[in-house]
Amino acid sequence: RGHVAAVIVGVLISLWGGLGITNAIQNAFDQIWAVPRKDRPDFLQWRLKGLGLILCLGLLFVVATALSGLITSLGGPWVKVGGVVVSLLVNFAIFLTAFRFMTSATIGTSRLWIGVLTATVLWQILQLVGGLYINHVYRHASSVYSNFALVLALIVWLRLGAQVTVYSAEINTVLNRRLGLAACSARLSHRPTRRP
Repeated sequence: RGHVAAVIVGVLISLWGGLGITNAIQNAFDQIWAVPRKDRPDFLQWRLKGLGLILCLGLLFVVATALSGLITSLGGPWVKVGGVVVSLLVNFAIFLTAFRFMTSATIGTSRLWIGVLTATVLWQILQLVGGLYINHVYRHASSVYSNFALVLALIVWLRLGAQVTVYSAEINTVLNRRLGLAACSARLSHRPTRRP
């Protein structure tokens, strides 16, 4: 019995917010891979790439929800294991899609595996720990404080998720450009000699 206009406005505002997030992701990945500003996409291309990512991730979430529901309905001792495996596969697909298409530089998919695997595992850990924490808060807090704690926990969880994503993308850059070894050898070779 809701109003169509309210639904349309809500969808447009959510879409605009989602495009802001994808814009931030693209900007972060371009900085990580040191893409010059002149080689980055213009306003329209950024928005179209962001819209494509939102649609792709939305489809992946629908598939993940359907698979999780199917696994849960089957029951048995392997339900939790199956749920974790499905979650890992979906997280892997999400991070591979984001890492592959949200960078302006032409980067081969084979150069992204370690960062994608790192992000997938760390994100899964964040999901499991976050779920345990939320259950703990709801069991041991009053209704007023539990809502406040839930909002704070969600903000912290989103911050940690963003850091996991950025660090995993940086792992790809460091490994592919051999920045860790190059930086260490450059420091050792330029170390000033001490006089006796």
